[in-house]
Amino acid sequence: MLELNLFTDDVRSYLEKRIEQFQKQRSIEGLETQIKAKDGNTVDIRIHTSVLRDDSGNAQTLLTLVEDITETKQAERRLSRQNEIIRFINDLSTSVGSIQNFDKALEQSIEKICKFIGWPVGHVYKRTNNDRFVSSDIWYFEKSQQYDFFVESCNTTKYVPGKGFLGEVIEHGAPTSLKNIGEKEEFIRESSDSKADLKTCFALPIKVGNETTVILEFLSEEVVQPDTFFPGYAGFS
Repeated sequence: MLELNLFTDDVRSYLEKRIEQFQKQRSIEGLETQIKAKDGNTVDIRIHTSVLRDDSGNAQTLLTLVEDITETKQAERRLSRQNEIIRFINDLSTSVGSIQNFDKALEQSIEKICKFIGWPVGHVYKRTNNDRFVSSDIWYFEKSQQYDFFVESCNTTKYVPGKGFLGEVIEHGAPTSLKNIGEKEEFIRESSDSKADLKTCFALPIKVGNETTVILEFLSEEVVQPDTFFPGYAGFS
C-alpha cells in the first residue's frame, strides 16, 4: 500500500475549505496535487470528497478518497513532451532551404531538443555533393570539455551508405537508435575512448522531398528507450 504524507499546505488548505463548504452544505470541486510518499518519491493524487446527507437533506458525514493518479499524469506529461518534440522536428523540416541561416536553425533545434529531453550531446551531420555525410561543427554539449575526444573521433570517421550505424540511416532514410554504443562495432567511432560515457544514440534524418539532407544525432549517458521522447520511432538495437 502506498504510504502518503497528506499534511502538505495545499492538501490541508483544500480539506479546511472542504469542511467549511460541508458545514454550509455547498459543493466544491476535487483537488489534484503532488505530494511526497514516505519513500521520498513524488506522487500525483486526486482528492475526492462526498457529503452524506440524512433524509431531510442535512449534511451528516464528509467522505474523503485519495486516488493515486501518478501513471495518468506521467503519461500526460510524456505525451506533452512528445508533441513538443514533434513540433520542433516539423518546424525544422519545413524550414530547410527557406531561411537565410539554416545552420543557426539546426543549432537552435538540437539545443532545444537536448535540453527538452535531458540528453547531454546533440550533433549535426551534413550531406556532401558525393552523397556522403560529414560531421559538421554544429554541436550541443551540456559539458563540452568532457567530449573533446569524441568530437575528434566523429570528425575523422567517414560515413557512407550502408556502413555502420549512421550508414544505415543514410541508406534507408529512417530514424534509428542504438543502445550500449560502447559495445557495438556498428557505432564505428574510432576508439573506445571516443564514446566517453555515452550509452544511447538516436539519429534522425531531415529530408527535403525524398532526400536526406542532414542527420540530427542525440546521445545519452544512460541506456534509455528513445521512443519515450520520439514517438513512433522504433528500430532499437
